[in-house]
Amino acid sequence: MAPNLDRLAHELVVQEAALVQCWKHGGRAFMADQGEILPDDPEAPMRTAMRRMMGVFAQLDRGMTVAKLQRGPVTCAIPPLEGVSPPNVRAGRYM
Repeated sequence: MAPNLDRLAHELVVQEAALVQCWKHGGRAFMADQGEILPDDPEAPMRTAMRRMMGVFAQLDRGMTVAKLQRGPVTCAIPPLEGVSPPNVRAGRYM
């Protein structure tokens, strides 16, 4: 049992290997957000593809977050224009 597939493993290859080992030994995998993760089935290739795509995007998101944190805070390279104030923003709209 894990909260979701991307918490099961940090990399897609490890995630898939963990699931294969679980199923190989007669186990069942459950995720809190999806329920049971069913074993690969030749009759349902879309299920396998969707599970792997979710893993790919979770790995991408994690990599992008790490890269952003390693770059540090972003500073504005363009100085503000003199005498120009930013637009008034109220309730998410420019006025």
